[in-house]
Amino acid sequence: EYMKLSLLIGYSLLYSLKKIENLDYKFKWTNDLYLDEKKISGILVEKIKDNYIIGIGLNINNLNLEEAKNIAISLREKTGKIYDLDKVIVTVVEDFYNNFQEFKKGKWKEILEKINEVNYLYGKRINIVTFDKEESGIAGDILEDGMLEVFVGNEIKKYNIGSIHISKK
Repeated sequence: EYMKLSLLIGYSLLYSLKKIENLDYKFKWTNDLYLDEKKISGILVEKIKDNYIIGIGLNINNLNLEEAKNIAISLREKTGKIYDLDKVIVTVVEDFYNNFQEFKKGKWKEILEKINEVNYLYGKRINIVTFDKEESGIAGDILEDGMLEVFVGNEIKKYNIGSIHISKK
């Protein structure tokens, strides 16, 4: 179920952000959140033995994004408000815990449906870079197993988080 973990974290983080500020956030498969076509968060998940280390980068009170200003945004930049980071952290951790409990109860299909409602890549032309080739296609849904469906020519292909890099054209 490792492939589903970053999706669950992204969904939970998006859910948390909507509670903090109800804005139009999007989930970019596999591990980023976007707001106004700019990255507001990145997620890293690493497995070490039987443990998972989850890292979340979240632009909250940043104002000077310097060279990233054309591709990144912060909540403060968007709203002009300053946020209590302790409250943000507690909200994020509590929401992830609650969503993880729902996942463990077998609610993955319901969660995935909500993720696909905010799928940033859906319908966009993307480049898929694998170890031995590069392809271009139209992104579809995030599938039950966590893979991304991509329409390449007349084929529907599935890509996983371990073997590709996606870049928007």
